[in-house]
Amino acid sequence: MRIPSGIPSTPKRTRRDDASSVSVMQMSLTQVGPCSPQSSPVIASSPIVGTKEEKKAIRRKKGLKARKLTQAESKAKRDQVNQEAKKKRVCEREDALLHSQFIIATKEAAQKAHSRSEPAEVFEKILVELKDHGLGWSDLVLYVSGTRVDQKKERYLGFFARGDLVRRILDLWVSSHNSPTGRQLVHDWALSYIGKCVSQEGETVKKNVLLQSQKHPITQEFAQDFDLRSIYTSIKSLCPTVSAILSAFSTTTRQMKTLIPVSVMRNNNRIGSALLILLESEDDPDWIPDTSDSDGESSKWESSSGNSESESESPSDSEVERNSRVEGVQVGSINKEGSGRGSGLLKRLSLARTSLIGSVYDNANLTYKVAEQILGRKDSMESGTCASIFPLFEATEDKMKTSDLLASLDKAPLLSVKNILLSNEENVFLEKCLEHAALHAIVTYGGEEFARFRDSVHGLTPHSEDKITLHKTDIRPLPAMTVDVSSITSNAKVHNEIFTERSFLNLALGLGLFHYQIHVAGRLLETHWGNPRLGARDPGSLSFHSTLLDRKPIVLSSAPPYRIPRDLIFVSLYGRLIHCLELVAGCSLLDDYARTTNLDTLRTHCKQIIDKFANPKICADLRLARARKHRTEDSVASDVIGSVPSTDHRVGDMVFEHAILFLGDELLLREFTDAIKSGDSGRVHIMLKVLALGYRGMGRAKYAYETLNLLHNLTYIWLTLLW
Repeated sequence: MRIPSGIPSTPKRTRRDDASSVSVMQMSLTQVGPCSPQSSPVIASSPIVGTKEEKKAIRRKKGLKARKLTQAESKAKRDQVNQEAKKKRVCEREDALLHSQFIIATKEAAQKAHSRSEPAEVFEKILVELKDHGLGWSDLVLYVSGTRVDQKKERYLGFFARGDLVRRILDLWVSSHNSPTGRQLVHDWALSYIGKCVSQEGETVKKNVLLQSQKHPITQEFAQDFDLRSIYTSIKSLCPTVSAILSAFSTTTRQMKTLIPVSVMRNNNRIGSALLILLESEDDPDWIPDTSDSDGESSKWESSSGNSESESESPSDSEVERNSRVEGVQVGSINKEGSGRGSGLLKRLSLARTSLIGSVYDNANLTYKVAEQILGRKDSMESGTCASIFPLFEATEDKMKTSDLLASLDKAPLLSVKNILLSNEENVFLEKCLEHAALHAIVTYGGEEFARFRDSVHGLTPHSEDKITLHKTDIRPLPAMTVDVSSITSNAKVHNEIFTERSFLNLALGLGLFHYQIHVAGRLLETHWGNPRLGARDPGSLSFHSTLLDRKPIVLSSAPPYRIPRDLIFVSLYGRLIHCLELVAGCSLLDDYARTTNLDTLRTHCKQIIDKFANPKICADLRLARARKHRTEDSVASDVIGSVPSTDHRVGDMVFEHAILFLGDELLLREFTDAIKSGDSGRVHIMLKVLALGYRGMGRAKYAYETLNLLHNLTYIWLTLLW
């Protein structure tokens, strides 16, 4: 090998040179004095000799040895620091414990020494104690006045049992001794509360038939016996708050001292007239008309009911409007029994007094389509609210105590992931339920030859320990209400009325299971709809199935009614199951298989269908293999200079993966429907856990939240006696 000019050649080393270098190295090491305490110690090491590969191996070995030594020293330092920190924490904990014990002992001694001190001193000490903890006496009042069940007795005996003390405290809050800001707060709260009470009394009068002229037969005796004072007495019993306000507003303190019966009667007439005028502003078609004095009482009452004309020859617009509303109502057409519009409410009240009931309500939308599309004619829709009640099955009063429900609410912990994920037993039970759902679908929709297995399959239905005993539910529908609860505002108003005006703490509220079914069907339609433009190139999509079945076109931007996606999904499910049965059984004609097979063989094949074509583990394995292949291709491509990593995601049978997931989703919807129909609360509970994860995966956070709320109630709050 020739050496280029200009580069000095390295002379060949001999063993003598190596020996001399070793001796020089040893001499240099012996001549080096001790290291300074700040510098790192010198590590004696053997020389690096040999070929290039041997030197490289020796250097690597020495580097590993030095690294291990450094790591050992670092670990020893960390252990020493951790031990010192641990000792410090133990000492601090012991000091804190001794300090707390000293404080407790000091407080106990102070309490014993001043047990007979004056109330003012006790109160001052309590205020100081609260202030030391960053609290105020308002926090103490709020704690005792809250909804905690354990403070119920203390709240009554310590405060509300002494009515004079309560009134004195409220008087002090609105007196001049309080600050203007405090007085204004109490004044605003009182106005708000009185306003709610007056509004509630107005709703009560509306529901009462006292002022609804159509509910009273207009006869001669009625006109002769009509008296505004009797109406005022009835209104006063229904609206005590507003009557007291008007009475105080229209009477001075001096008049209260010199009132005579005649003055009281005149004042009551004025208040009654004012109440009728205020109630008329509600603009109810059945409401009593304007009544300004006692002379026109009977005439205007009769005018509003259609019995006679008004005394005025040219009635006002409001009177004409009121008369037009009741046009066609004949005298005597309304009897004493009434029209029966409120009979459902009476049934509900009577049933509520005799038994424990459950109530369900939902909005009803009725669409009236025009026969011919003509300019000016439009489809109309009427919205309302329908409700039904039913007696609770095997419910007793000792199992439905509100105190137990509130106690469980106070003690309920937070919902954890363990409460949502299925246990091993629940997974096994769910798999059995899915196998039975497939078996039931095959014998029901597989043809006449499978019909002989229906009775036997019905007896094989799996059930949990929480299945409701077979019984007939007595459903009592109520009259429709003109309240549109389809909007958020209306629902918020209803909830505000329930939870702020009345104490409905004994109610256990929950979302209807039908809403879960609606949302699952809609989301499955969106997830597995596919691309309609692909046609037969996307054979596993619902859009292709809808085309084969000659269904009406579906546009995802305009959600179809619930039955349309539900029926399409179930028809697709039945077709897939029958096709999978042919693949598993290895038969060419399904009728021949149905004639020769038995129930045990059919159950085995259904289990194989679930294991092979509805098992998400297969999808996970395929995806894992595809990911590994992508990583391998990317690593190989990165080693080649100038190559680009692979972006081909068609590795594996992704169509088969989609078919497996689709069949599993369809079976879950079928199982959820069957669990509701069979009244098996345990199966419904398992499906709710699955749906909670499904809603979150589909991006439906609100339904996921509602499902988690229901699971939390079922797990911790609602007692096992309730469900």
